[in-house]
Amino acid sequence: MRGKNAFDFAESGPVGEMRGTSAFDFAESGPDGEMRGRSALDFAWSGPDGEMRGTSALDFAESGQNGEMRGTSAFDSSESGPIGEMRGKSAFDFAWSGPVGEMRGKSAFDFA
Repeated sequence: MRGKNAFDFAESGPVGEMRGTSAFDFAESGPDGEMRGRSALDFAWSGPDGEMRGTSALDFAESGQNGEMRGTSAFDSSESGPIGEMRGKSAFDFAWSGPVGEMRGKSAFDFA
């Protein structure tokens, strides 16, 4: 499977309103073989508990049978509501090779 997908959405319901743009670029070959992709999500959410805005990005490559997995994930958000305001950045960088072998990772979270 190979493709590019972009999705722009707005949703509203009893817990508030969410708007966003999602983009996904990928190539996959099976059965549990290779998978490569990039995913990005940009959103704003508002409701009774306040407002949240954020950007999330994930870049990964995986090759099977439970073999290697490499990726970078980043999330940047700000939230405000009745309990105050929170801003943060979260990043996770990892490589894994199996079956139950090595795992390496970096996780960072910066907030106010």
